[in-house]
Amino acid sequence: TAGQFSKSLWQMMGIAVLISAFLSTLGLSLSYAPDLPSGPIIVALSGAVYLLRSIGMHIKKRKQKG
Repeated sequence: TAGQFSKSLWQMMGIAVLISAFLSTLGLSLSYAPDLPSGPIIVALSGAVYLLRSIGMHIKKRKQKG
């Protein structure tokens, strides 16, 4: 996901750190109140972001073709 927003390796690494920190914090906060395991929540959030970004890129490519 970070590679789609960057033009260089250093930008990709910085963006990846920011995305990871955000998703980890969000996963921890979402799992705290209902006392759920944080690891699976963080993985599910990361997977959802990747899936949504992939779908968005697919839709964007289809609009550019037609």
